[in-house]
Amino acid sequence: MANFCKQLRDATLPLLLQPAFIGAVFSAVISSSVLVSTLRSDQYEGADASGVRQFLSGEYQGEMLRALGLVLALSTLVGLVLGLFVGLVIRLRHAWLGRDPLDLFGLAKRSSVGILATYCVVWLDDVGARPALYQDALYAKGGFNGALQLLMTGQFGRLALWTLAGALTAAWALLPLIRSPNAKSQLRRFGAFTLAVALCTLLAWFPWHRIVGIRAGSARGDRFNVLVVAADSLRPDRITASTAPRLFALAQRGTSFEHAYTPLARTFPAWVSILTGKYPHHHGIRNMFPRWETRARDFEAIPKAFAHAGYETSVVSDFAGDIFRRIDLGFRNLRTPTFTMRELLLERILQKNVALLPWLRGPLARWAVPVLREMHVASDAQALTQDALASIDVAGNHPFFLTVFYSTTHFPYAAPAPYYRQFVSPAYRGKYPYAKADTLASEASLTSEDVLHVRGLFDGAVAAVDAAVGELLDGLTARGLRDRTIIVITADHGESLYENGRGQGHGDHLYGEESLRVPLIVVTPDSSQRQVQSPVSSIDLAPTLCELAQVICAKHIDGQSLVPALQGRPLPQRPIFSETGLWFTETVPEVPLERRIPYPDLIHLTEIDRNHSDEVVIRQQWEPLTIAAKYRMIRDGRFKLVYIPTRLGPRYELFDTSQDPGETNNVAESQGAIVQQLKPKLLQWILEDLSLERQGDMAVPRSVTVSSGATR
Repeated sequence: MANFCKQLRDATLPLLLQPAFIGAVFSAVISSSVLVSTLRSDQYEGADASGVRQFLSGEYQGEMLRALGLVLALSTLVGLVLGLFVGLVIRLRHAWLGRDPLDLFGLAKRSSVGILATYCVVWLDDVGARPALYQDALYAKGGFNGALQLLMTGQFGRLALWTLAGALTAAWALLPLIRSPNAKSQLRRFGAFTLAVALCTLLAWFPWHRIVGIRAGSARGDRFNVLVVAADSLRPDRITASTAPRLFALAQRGTSFEHAYTPLARTFPAWVSILTGKYPHHHGIRNMFPRWETRARDFEAIPKAFAHAGYETSVVSDFAGDIFRRIDLGFRNLRTPTFTMRELLLERILQKNVALLPWLRGPLARWAVPVLREMHVASDAQALTQDALASIDVAGNHPFFLTVFYSTTHFPYAAPAPYYRQFVSPAYRGKYPYAKADTLASEASLTSEDVLHVRGLFDGAVAAVDAAVGELLDGLTARGLRDRTIIVITADHGESLYENGRGQGHGDHLYGEESLRVPLIVVTPDSSQRQVQSPVSSIDLAPTLCELAQVICAKHIDGQSLVPALQGRPLPQRPIFSETGLWFTETVPEVPLERRIPYPDLIHLTEIDRNHSDEVVIRQQWEPLTIAAKYRMIRDGRFKLVYIPTRLGPRYELFDTSQDPGETNNVAESQGAIVQQLKPKLLQWILEDLSLERQGDMAVPRSVTVSSGATR
């Protein structure tokens, strides 16, 4: 037995002491300890997530175990590669010094130190580069953890980290060489090696795609390409020379529609309206969780028409663009994430594993782990730009219709370095230093300092997207395609940022312009600067692009072409309509329960569609009520009339936007004639929804009776 144990030790010890094995074990142990502690926690982005944890551990226990296994396998692989690298460097240094080969224990000891040091440097660098990823694990815990993150994002920083690491590495590599009798020759060899590594790095980072793109895009016929660039929640008042210089400069070359509005301030229905030219009650997507039977229809979206006309149609996005895989809008190529419970589960576990996150950066990581696109605190606008340029190159000699949808500007406004700190005070020590955590319960306790900081985070996210769009435009120019491309800058909706005593977000109410107004800038190869003051809607973009590109699209649409305005001619005047989305919770300060038709919160409103990839969908029995409960509004000239259904009947509120741009003063009683003028138009538009019928001045689900009440 003793002999067998000795043979087993002799056989396994060389393996156990190898740097690769040490690195794999180290990384797996670190990841396991982090996962165990975080999975036991009921906090997620500062909010209580105990219900979600219990649901996942029950309904999706098997999926959770598989996700944990995948994360641990990734961690082990990362550690193995790290160990191989460190071991190779140690052996090379030893060979340069002309010393005898290291014994196993000596190699293991040095490798352990090297693995730990390398891991710490890479981890600390990522804390400084993508601080929103670590806000929960470090800053929110306070003490040493919080001080460490503040150090890496403040006084010390990434430059100091790499300077120190480089100095220590150089000392470790060079000092023994200097004392060597063959110092000069060894230093020359070391210099040659360093130069070779630098050259390889330069070649790896060189933008070869631009050269390939110029060759591929040099001849595309006479048809104009179409590039639709959008950023989630982007507000037109942020497109300024200081916050978004590239977008601002582009606006100086084209036509800016100063009063463009979304028909519904939620991403899914807004995008379907943009690409079909129809209001939500005509295309059928009324919320973020439409059922399969609703999504499976033919929407006659313009990407499909462009594809039939010979265009290469593509869409590129990160987490907010997961909607494009849940519906067929005619895009042939999709580089977007997938929205299913399985993907959300894996994304949550990955986001919690702060030990693995530093290594999940770059195109290789995004290719190997596609769910990274779904991670809302790690959106990478520049990565989307590279994907967009690759999509242009794939088109070859065909004209392209490309939609690029950046998510960085979406809540929680988690921009990477250096943008997250560009518009905020470095002295801020509140709850949201790097991202606006989802703390609905504490919204009422926000200080004026918190509000200013959140707005600064949003502006930083806008700046990050602006820089990425600048790279996209440069790539288009490098390919010789700038003068053959129609460029559109827009957004799915805007964003409220605590203006006029209201909260932050979009889609819950129709007050003010912050969440309803969107940028709409159209730049054609022969355009000049114009500013159009006539109100327009996002549904007008589809017919405009079809006319500009001379592509035959669907005839039965709600939008009107904006080509006359691009040519300097006036647009026919017409009212603009919008509606609200789902209320996710029962606590919406702007929409108290007594001023709405209540229904359950999101957990009880939705279910998992087991027959279609475990997607989250609205429960069929609740959908009619959620549609009837929506606020609607009509904007006609200076006045906006808002329809508010309640359990006691409808309420109408009127705002004079010229005198009251914040829409805080309801003038329905003093301007009764205007109410009576606009009400029939608004009700007519509402009742175009065939799922509703009129009961008095209220729209209700068909064959459903509600108690009537006074109208005012």
